[in-house]
Amino acid sequence: MSWLNEGDREIYSGLADALLPEFGVMPSASSIDPAGKVLGDILTWRPDIAGDLRRAIDRSRTLPADSALDLLEREDKEALAALRVAVLGAYYLHPQVMAAIGYDGQRSRPLDEKEPLDFIDAGLLRPVMQRGPTWRDPSP
Repeated sequence: MSWLNEGDREIYSGLADALLPEFGVMPSASSIDPAGKVLGDILTWRPDIAGDLRRAIDRSRTLPADSALDLLEREDKEALAALRVAVLGAYYLHPQVMAAIGYDGQRSRPLDEKEPLDFIDAGLLRPVMQRGPTWRDPSP
């Protein structure tokens, strides 16, 4: 994140903590380095939020974090949305947070032909199965 200087990182970390303070076993956002490598990954995957995120940081320079969030809520919802995407994305991708919520990442689950299919037993496909097969000709 070449455009985040040390001051920007402090502001961003303060905003991150205002969004995600420490609670129970969950760490605060700043304790997992929200402005570190994972933020760079988030902005690589979502470069469309970089300008709005920059604006959120810039508009928060002279305010306490809670007041800055209130200001963004009132006056710049796009900047607040970008901040939330960046903070939450970085937070929930961090190994410490993943461990705290008991999530070990996406894994393939080979089907065991002897086991019942949980998505069928749960009724998730019932409307599709009741509707029956449908097909539309994709050719023009």
